[in-house]
Amino acid sequence: MTKASLRWYERPAGWFAITLLLVLIGSAAYLQLQTPPPGAAKSAATPGPNVRAGPTPTHVPSPTTVSTPVPPSAGASGIDTVWARLQGGAAHADDLAELRRQLLAGDPRQSIAAIRAFLATGRDAATGEAFGIGEKGALAGAPTLRVLLMDLLGQIAARTGGGEAAQVGREILGAKTTADEWAVSLRNVGQHEPAATPYLAGKAREMLAWQPWRSAPSGGFLESFDVPVFAADASFVPVFSELSHSETNPLKRAATVAMDRLSEANPLAVMDYLNAHPTEFADRPFLRADYYGKADLSNGQQRGAVEAYLTRADVTLDEKAKVIASLVSPASFISDALLSAPALRPESPARQNAVPTTLRAWSTDERFTALRPVIVQTLQQIGK
Repeated sequence: MTKASLRWYERPAGWFAITLLLVLIGSAAYLQLQTPPPGAAKSAATPGPNVRAGPTPTHVPSPTTVSTPVPPSAGASGIDTVWARLQGGAAHADDLAELRRQLLAGDPRQSIAAIRAFLATGRDAATGEAFGIGEKGALAGAPTLRVLLMDLLGQIAARTGGGEAAQVGREILGAKTTADEWAVSLRNVGQHEPAATPYLAGKAREMLAWQPWRSAPSGGFLESFDVPVFAADASFVPVFSELSHSETNPLKRAATVAMDRLSEANPLAVMDYLNAHPTEFADRPFLRADYYGKADLSNGQQRGAVEAYLTRADVTLDEKAKVIASLVSPASFISDALLSAPALRPESPARQNAVPTTLRAWSTDERFTALRPVIVQTLQQIGK
């Protein structure tokens, strides 16, 4: 075979032509791939002035496969923000007010979930607020973020009727965290489970006996004295009697107020207890007389308890006279409380009418001969 018989692509010049042709074809294909079709929108991924350009993605998912993350609720982000500011000492009262507003005004489910999630972390921070009670047991001030959130959880759950606050409350009451947390937890359980008075009374007794909390009583510890009042549990009479002798003035006052309100919440049980334990409050006779002065004389059992007291030989005439005066115009401590109503004794025409009727009957009863001058004078003063 001669060289003249070689085909054109077998020649050296033919190899060069083939190579050049392949390069041109490849370039045309590349340009075709890089050119958008007519009418196609420009890419929105062009970096702005403050965005660093990254590598072009090799795959862009179709609209049906794009996953949009659910943004955190405003409540959750708000809690974390306030916590961080409190930790850094940069929080203000407005921050706490705004957090309260957000959680109370937001979707209840999201707010409850955000609060429970934060409480589960165990994080906390002081707020600078003093523990205080407002209307319907809502806190007017919370000393820590956790206490604030427990209060809001209780308010939200009370509005929705959910049991989340009571559930969290029972969990907290399972361990000695802080007295303030226990106080709000007792309130949350009591508001959702008003019939759970044995449980509430048991936890209140445990709380009031805990020496570390008694030795340095916090605002929540003192407010928790209202729980036995709400439970109307007369077995707390000796507890309040002991604490009312405390050398710590806040403890003494809290126990004195709670005892007075307990005698209004359950006058018959308190009077029966005092009649069965004559030495109780014997060193403070005029204080004891006030407890009998809460009686409703239109109720036969309560009238009987007062008459039993007035016939006791260990009770002085002056103390008995104080009871007569108290029955006409009993004093009351009226204030916002953790669980109980501000006023525990509703207006009762039957009670008011029973006082002069009973006094007239006593004025002729030989059991009360020594009290007759006092009774007659009292009837004259009230115009009966």
